[in-house]
Amino acid sequence: MCWCWPKAFGAGETILSEDAQTKVVRNGNGRIARFWKHRSGTPEHLGFECESRRTWEERFKPAMLANWMQVNVEKAAAHFREARGGGNGRIWRGWRALEQTRQIMGDEVTLMAMIEEPEW
Repeated sequence: MCWCWPKAFGAGETILSEDAQTKVVRNGNGRIARFWKHRSGTPEHLGFECESRRTWEERFKPAMLANWMQVNVEKAAAHFREARGGGNGRIWRGWRALEQTRQIMGDEVTLMAMIEEPEW
């Protein structure tokens, strides 16, 4: 089984600006980042559109729930138990919740929310 996490607003990217060496891109989760064009490296995170719980509740959460790529966790767990009970091989892999949250809100907002609003 593989856990696939949808993008809030589709898989596409929008180029916001570019020069000879770099391009600034907004992805389907609202992350804005600068990438090198002709070499590899860690992108420079410039901003995230989901910067508050209010933005999450009003805009991002409804978009994520409306996405066709939803996982029925109870059904997946039942299939996993069935495979395990029958002696079949199995693997469960995917993005951890923290990593995916960082992709939507960025490091700072994610970590501060863990301290100030853990129920979120």
